[in-house]
Amino acid sequence: MKRTSILSGILFLLFALVACAKPNVIVVDSKGNPIKGASVEPITLSMNLASKLTDKDGKVEITKGAIQKTEWISVTKAGYVSSDHTKFDQPKPIKVILKLEPKK
Repeated sequence: MKRTSILSGILFLLFALVACAKPNVIVVDSKGNPIKGASVEPITLSMNLASKLTDKDGKVEITKGAIQKTEWISVTKAGYVSSDHTKFDQPKPIKVILKLEPKK
């Protein structure tokens, strides 16, 4: 019984943390329309971390990094020119604007 209540408490806290998570990166096109499915990759001083995809509103939450802090983010999406490294240490949410690739 005691074990179940402890597990329930932990699950509740995890759910609360996930529910309170706020997107801190917004990816839009040059007209301001959100871009769904853009890959946002956190970058530290020595490694690239696992990327996350933006939701239908072009939003995603990127964490600061557990071992090394996130210094930059890189955003990519097929059909768009990839972003340069964008500094992560700036006011949130960070808005990244992707431009369409030129037609060939």
